[in-house]
Parts: sequence; structure tokens; C-alpha cells
Amino acid sequence: MRFLLVAAFGITSCAGLGECSLQGPEVYPKQVATTGTQTHSETTSVSTNILQDHLRVNKASGVLLDWKTGRLLASVGEQHAATPGSLLKPLVLSYALRRGIVSANTTVYCRRTLHVANRSLPCTHPTDQPMLDAQGALAFSCNTWFASVARRMSAQDLEEVFQQTHLRHSSAQFNDADTRILTALGLEHVSVSPLQIGTAYRALLLHESHTSAVWSGLRDSVVYGMANNARVPGIEVLGKTGTASNAGTWWTHGWFVGAISDRFVLVIYLPHGDGGAAAALAGAVLREFLSEGVR
Repeated sequence: MRFLLVAAFGITSCAGLGECSLQGPEVYPKQVATTGTQTHSETTSVSTNILQDHLRVNKASGVLLDWKTGRLLASVGEQHAATPGSLLKPLVLSYALRRGIVSANTTVYCRRTLHVANRSLPCTHPTDQPMLDAQGALAFSCNTWFASVARRMSAQDLEEVFQQTHLRHSSAQFNDADTRILTALGLEHVSVSPLQIGTAYRALLLHESHTSAVWSGLRDSVVYGMANNARVPGIEVLGKTGTASNAGTWWTHGWFVGAISDRFVLVIYLPHGDGGAAAALAGAVLREFLSEGVR
């Protein structure tokens, strides 16, 4: 019994738009199933109250979608659009793997210093693992690895990523390599609302094998990677963090996307934040959902 969780949280900044908070690996015991069922109206009422309790103080927005049908179960706050940051990485990776642009075994040496179009985008993952494959790069949200993928993609490839995911983007000239990289990293030329990114992630995970590099990378992100703050003992959570700034602003906002499949999709957005704080908020929301039997 699983569901998909997507959350965003806000704090003032995150150096180099990297993600935050790493802890050691955790081995999860067998999935714990909840007992009893809730009606659609009961799920809507309970989940809305939980979201309001957690989001009210930070003026955040959130939506809850049914995993199987995509039905909107709850909505709190306004639907603001913002740059997604690293939330785009699983979508880019899935496309690149399907088209043979990279394979799950493609490795890239990360020097942790990435400069694109006069922007510094350093990686913040551990220094003892400089060689990363697709699964590890997603777990650690490696900017260098995904910049290398963007360089291999054509302008049409990147355009197709947005067409297939139905995410709003500008008519940028993707023929320029720097533009492709910044777009693939979710830092420019694209903005999403919580509902849009939740819908995109639901579609992604419905079509991913549980053994794929995308699925495994999102799982490992929560087990020991950048989304580690969202871990829930006894539950396998898939997760992805994102940190970015909107054009013309100096502060960052943070996102978290996570999954426990077959149940529902949660998206939370707060306009000031980083991915690590977003993951921590998502973990708290997820634990209360489980304790209240939200299904």
C-alpha cells in the first residue's frame, strides 16, 4: 500500500542551489499496511485539515491527488507557479533512458564545481563518491551528471520532455548548450504549479518499473540521499528535492516530491525555502497522514 508525496518548503537560501541534509543509510522492514478504509469525503476532510495545520504558519499551498485516478482530493492555498529546480531531473532522466541518450550504467566524474553561463552550481553530495551512475546521480541530485545529459540532448529532445510532461516552459532557443543545461536543471525557462508537477510525477511513476534507475534513484534519495529528511521508519518512500529562485528574486523556494505508490500524490509549495527543509516538512505530513489512516 503506497502513495506519492510531493512537497515544497521554504527557507531563505541554499548555497549554489544545492540540496541539504544527508544522513546514513537505513534499511526498511516489510511495508506496513493500515487497517480500515475512508470514504472520499472523509479522506478530503482529514487530509485538508492536516495540510492546513502544517502549511498555515508558512503560508504554503498544497494539493492532494488520488494515485490511481488523478482526482483532486484536497487543495489548500493558492496555486503559484515557480521554477522547479531539481524536480525536473527524474523527468529528464526517464526521457534520456527511453531514447538511449544515456543508460543506467552511464557514469560521470563529478568535480563538484559546475559553472554554466556565469552561474555557479556546485554539487553538495559527499566527496567520497565522485563517480556516479544514473541511479546514484538522481539520489544525490548531481548537477554535473545531469548537465552532461543535457549536453547530449538535442533541442528537440528537451522540447519533447516538456511536451510529454505538459509542463509550462518558454520558447527558449534550446540549441544553445548552456540554455539546455539550465533548463534541464529546472533553473530557467520553466515554471510549474503544485498541481502540474504532481500530475507529471504521478504519470512518471505509473509508467516506471520498480527496478528502473528512476524508481531506484528516488528511493535511494530518501534512504541516504538529498531527500533523507523525508524518511519514515517502516515505509519505503520515494523522494526528490528541488531548490530554485524565480526570475528577479534573490531568495530560493524549495520542493519535495515523494512516493508511496498506489495511494495518492501530495504537492506542497512555499515561496521561500530549500529542498532539505521541504523534505523535513513532507516527512512530518506523511507521518501524520499514516497515523490518521489517510488512504
